[in-house]
Amino acid sequence: MKNPLKILKWSAVIIVFGVLLYRAATISKVAELDEVSDFVFKHGYSAAKVLEMLNGVYYENLADKWGKPDASRHPGDVWNIGNNKQIIGYYDGYGYVKNVKIVDIEADTDKDTE
Repeated sequence: MKNPLKILKWSAVIIVFGVLLYRAATISKVAELDEVSDFVFKHGYSAAKVLEMLNGVYYENLADKWGKPDASRHPGDVWNIGNNKQIIGYYDGYGYVKNVKIVDIEADTDKDTE
């Protein structure tokens, strides 16, 4: 009979490896911040269109891809995208993107919501 402790150890290793592979695959699907900025400024993407790209992305995966947020607003994070605009990603209770806003910094008002 095989050692149950050894089986448990290898099961844990396999699970951790699977989680790391899943996280790597998820991160690679997120567009770079510069790309998203181009979509907004050059192609006129609205917050709704950006949300389609980011909906359901885990906050750590977003920060891994975009870098540390420029600011945080509970329950979300803020990234400056240039031309006095910011993208604010809001998360659900589990840390997944549920909403995105594009904000004009100068006026501090929403230019595009849900």
